[in-house]
Amino acid sequence: MIRYCGREHQMEHFPLHKSSCSAVKKAADSAAHELSVLVAIEGFDIACGAGQFWRMYETRPYMLSLAAQIDALEAMGTETSLHAAVDLLFECFRLNRSDNMGLRDVLPGILLRLQDDQALYDFARWWAQDRPHYEWENTSLPYLDTRGADATESPDVANFTSPYGGPSLHHLVAVVLVKFRVLEDLGVRRGWRTFLRGTHRARLRGHVPLLHRIHRFLSHRSNATPADNDDDDDPAIETLERQITRLLLHTQRKHPRIWKALVHPAPLLATPDPDLFSLGDENEVKKAVVRLLPAWRDTPGAIDRLIAHVGSAAPNYDSHT
Repeated sequence: MIRYCGREHQMEHFPLHKSSCSAVKKAADSAAHELSVLVAIEGFDIACGAGQFWRMYETRPYMLSLAAQIDALEAMGTETSLHAAVDLLFECFRLNRSDNMGLRDVLPGILLRLQDDQALYDFARWWAQDRPHYEWENTSLPYLDTRGADATESPDVANFTSPYGGPSLHHLVAVVLVKFRVLEDLGVRRGWRTFLRGTHRARLRGHVPLLHRIHRFLSHRSNATPADNDDDDDPAIETLERQITRLLLHTQRKHPRIWKALVHPAPLLATPDPDLFSLGDENEVKKAVVRLLPAWRDTPGAIDRLIAHVGSAAPNYDSHT
């Protein structure tokens, strides 16, 4: 799960990655064992049970072992391990469409760390839709089939601001970050156009094509950013600014501590890790911070945007307000 240029560097680095590698191997061995028990002893037909695993009690040890393997891969944090975690997550969704274990809250942070903003936005948008009559066990129905959704669309259209149902805390925090990344991309693109089309153009002369290549090489683009069609980005930038503000306020109303916890995570991270959490409680906020803080910190300007929204004062975790 960790790549090296040679055995010498691998051995030199071994003490640092030994514990995480051991945890991944232990979790993988446990999952393989539970699968063999399920198939050999229980005589379970995986192909027939796919889509509704959690309803069958004999499958639960295997599903829980897969979840533990995902946690170990996520904790390792390498690109290879994160991709492996994504593959396992989608295998869990295939086996149990209704996702009774809540693994859909694990995926957003991983996809954001892998810079796959479009996949994250599509995933969050699918889960945000209200489906009161959806037959989760019917594997012939479309499932996680949203592709290429417009990350600049209204949160209302995507059902992200629904007062009832709608996305989880993890998904809301992730969607805000995607929109911020797209906003930053559009701002850079606007500034670049201004530079090329402004007073400097006469001085650039034949260097414009080269500068375009340099810009594409240096810019850190979100794959959810709309294609550059030489359109005016000002309307989209203004729209995204309003959307981000709305989503910040909407999320804060539902989870008052979340934004300050991302700005000042240390006090919350020092609390014991929860085994379980309920929707809206402090443990859910901690889980969201642990899973999503790396992506927020890796995004230039993202934490500053939160500070501008909530201020720099640390949250009071003894308060229930």
